Amino acid sequence: MRDAAAPVEEALNSAEMSLPVIDVYSNVTGAPYERNIGRIKRNLVDQIYLPVKWEQIQQLLF
Repeated sequence: MRDAAAPVEEALNSAEMSLPVIDVYSNVTGAPYERNIGRIKRNLVDQIYLPVKWEQIQQLLF
């Protein structure tokens, strides 16, 4: 899956993004995204090939 990350990273690097106005949880960290566009983009790329932290996110939500 790492091969799939390169084109996604390229697309995200050229995309304009804004910080979310509500908490959005990262599949990579299991926590809300940091308030940093660069880190958000990095985590979006990383989630393609890293394990998903679904259980951790669910525990935070409930």
